[in-house]
Amino acid sequence: MHETASESLFEPLHDTSILALEGVDAIDFAQSQFANDVRALAVNTWQWNAWLTAKGRGVALFMLLRSSEQGLRAVCTGMPAATLASALSRTIFRRKVTLKVVEGARLWGCFDTQAGETRPDRTCQSTGEEQWLGEMDDRSGRRWRISTHTPCPEASQAFETAWQLANLRRGLPYLQEQGSELTAHQLGLHRLPALSLSKGCYPGQEIVARTHYLGKSHRQLTRIAADSLLRDGSKLLCEGREVATVMNSLHVGPNAWEALACLSAQDEDNPIPGELQTEEGHRVSRLPFSNAFD
Repeated sequence: MHETASESLFEPLHDTSILALEGVDAIDFAQSQFANDVRALAVNTWQWNAWLTAKGRGVALFMLLRSSEQGLRAVCTGMPAATLASALSRTIFRRKVTLKVVEGARLWGCFDTQAGETRPDRTCQSTGEEQWLGEMDDRSGRRWRISTHTPCPEASQAFETAWQLANLRRGLPYLQEQGSELTAHQLGLHRLPALSLSKGCYPGQEIVARTHYLGKSHRQLTRIAADSLLRDGSKLLCEGREVATVMNSLHVGPNAWEALACLSAQDEDNPIPGELQTEEGHRVSRLPFSNAFD
């Protein structure tokens, strides 16, 4: 990990909360519930991870940090840590694991203009009790820290939008508290990656494996842009046919919007004649994930 930016440059991301998983069975419990390989994490490293339904649909997507030999920290966005803890608690049974929201803790971030083109590793540095520093694993030059710093100042709207846009351009979807109807592959979780194909069973594992090995996913997450309003929940059309629903839309500048949509592979790789349009008939463009490392 590179030398970190000055602490004064970090701004709080208010739509984040931290869930602590602790106990002798914490790692095994997370391994059995989450989609990525938790046992592969060394202390003070992190990964993208997800909790899926039995049908392989996304419930929650989060950064998962191994805080100790028997501890994990999930950085929750969208679904609050308290909600995730309540839902997970119903699956603990007799395992020796505790789920607790870290009061006052959240993710902070900043942009480092001196960042290079080398993919940052997913290591982090512990700087105190419930405090870590690390880097995002993309081209955005972002750094993050987990902190319980209080009082917590307000982040500027411009910073919040810039952070969300960097996530969007990395292909990192934002899942609402109620989760998503899209499957893990449709959400692009294999690209992050937030999935493992080599670990044992977990909710949705059969769907994930079938999709990967049999190639049954005909829809994929796509970055889109328009010079007119893109609205979450609105439909995208191609020659009058509905092909996708807009999600994670952002107003990024004068007459400029970006968003994500789950488009069919045919529309992405071999577009049928005609433009991709909004319901109002405005043109929509497909763009690459510019912040992602190939």
